[in-house]
Amino acid sequence: MRPLPIQIHLPHALRLLRLVGFAPPGFFYWRLPVTKETYLKPREAAEYLRSSTSTLAKARMYKRGPNFVRIGRAIRYRQSDLDAWMSASVAQQAELPGRAATTGPGEG
Repeated sequence: MRPLPIQIHLPHALRLLRLVGFAPPGFFYWRLPVTKETYLKPREAAEYLRSSTSTLAKARMYKRGPNFVRIGRAIRYRQSDLDAWMSASVAQQAELPGRAATTGPGEG
């Protein structure tokens, strides 16, 4: 009886060879530059935005929310992306013609 062929994804196979010391000569991994960026979990991002994790999940699903990073199965938000999204989400209130702008309710 012949053994079943095993299919291994090439990067996994190379990683395995590297671990056991049989990596091809000159083989190296491309590494992304390490940044000092702050990454937040969805719960932390929701607290930062004063929102709920459910709201962030729905925004991800409908592609309306802040940019996020997927690391494996984990979702992370960069704090700079959250700040940029909040800045871009500022609503501009149009002044209606014939109405004077007031400073607040009951004033003016």
